[in-house]
Amino acid sequence: MAKTNLTGFDVKALIAAYQADLRQLDYKMGQIQSAISDLEKRAPKNEEAPGPEKVKGKPGPKANPEKAAAKAKATEEPKVKGKPGRKPNPEKAAAKAKKAAEEPKAKGKPGPKPNPEKAAAKAKKAAEEPKAKGKPGPKPNPEKAAAKAKKAAEEPKTKGKPGPKPNLEKAAAKAKKTSEEPKVKGKPGRVGGMSIWDDFVMAELSKAKSPIPSSTILEAMKKHRDKLKLQEGDAVLKSKLNQTLIKLTTRLGLVSKHESEGRGFNYGVNKK
Repeated sequence: MAKTNLTGFDVKALIAAYQADLRQLDYKMGQIQSAISDLEKRAPKNEEAPGPEKVKGKPGPKANPEKAAAKAKATEEPKVKGKPGRKPNPEKAAAKAKKAAEEPKAKGKPGPKPNPEKAAAKAKKAAEEPKAKGKPGPKPNPEKAAAKAKKAAEEPKTKGKPGPKPNLEKAAAKAKKTSEEPKVKGKPGRVGGMSIWDDFVMAELSKAKSPIPSSTILEAMKKHRDKLKLQEGDAVLKSKLNQTLIKLTTRLGLVSKHESEGRGFNYGVNKK
């Protein structure tokens, strides 16, 4: 353990603590000495110390040495558990073992002897009888079976009720209409209807003479929200603006985005 160097202040403090301990010990020693002298004055003179207490009650019987010796001798004899059995008879034991070895080992009562004649007759009868499960059905009628097969071959295969006949004129008109409709550029997928904010953004971009940034569109949306008293926060409006711009530019191809000098892009309506 490293030795701790004490400063002068620490040494003085230790000396004061030790001196205080000495004063306390002197005080305790004086107290103990006065207590001892006080007890010596109170102690009686020429009084014997109390001895062991005498046992109260009747005295027991005196010990008999003859009986004790006989009892000790009896304990020295070996202890025998139970009565001694009869002596074994070797002749009877040998005869019993010989008889058990000669007798055959059999479990349960012996069964009846097999009758070969009955077994052969039973096997022959079972071989001659035809195997049939349940009652025999009616014999097939070849004429009815042929007529039924011919009828099934002539009838057309249909599942459920027949539907209405197709209208060729309506199908042709529908195909012509779909071929004349212009294809929408952008990613494939289901395009939903225009929402109120989609229409509002398109109107704002159509009024602008040049592409405008998304921050300008967002301020216009906030004014329109306050005018209609809609319960939508600024974060919700910003999210809807992003969704609308993605929809109009990527999916519908109605709006294009242009690079700007600051952050983000400017947006403008595509000219037809």
